[in-house]
Amino acid sequence: MQYHLEEPGKVILYVSDWESDEAYHQALDQLIELTKDVGKFCSNAQLLFEIYDQNELYRDNDNFFEAAIKIEGAAEKMKTIVLQYIQYDKAPFLFQNEEDTVMWRAVYELIYLDFKYAETALDYITEVDCDWEWVLDALNENYGDTEEYGDKLQTLLELYGRA
Repeated sequence: MQYHLEEPGKVILYVSDWESDEAYHQALDQLIELTKDVGKFCSNAQLLFEIYDQNELYRDNDNFFEAAIKIEGAAEKMKTIVLQYIQYDKAPFLFQNEEDTVMWRAVYELIYLDFKYAETALDYITEVDCDWEWVLDALNENYGDTEEYGDKLQTLLELYGRA
């Protein structure tokens, strides 16, 4: 794995070239490994991943996940990252900046990709991000009025006490 801890709370990852899908998979695989033991890398309140390719082109958490979601096979790896991340007991207290929790963008991209990630999103906001509004809005916007998912969404929201 090619990464180093720049300072507490700031992890630098390295991949081949952003022009290839392989670079995104390299970064996702590194994030899977890193989220197995989040506590090793965070500071008191911050965890930031910066990802560079061999040309020193940079991606931060947000623009990385926004681009990665388009790569075949990336969504399932992103789901794994999110689910591992929420196991860290201090995850609710880690931010990538003054207002955004660390994995919010991965969750956001998963919600908009496919309904099958709705439960992952609800797990995330139950365990980490107490701001339910953006997730509920996204779920309702994408799936609430659809014949296929409307009832399933309602059932999920009831299970999570958010109906």
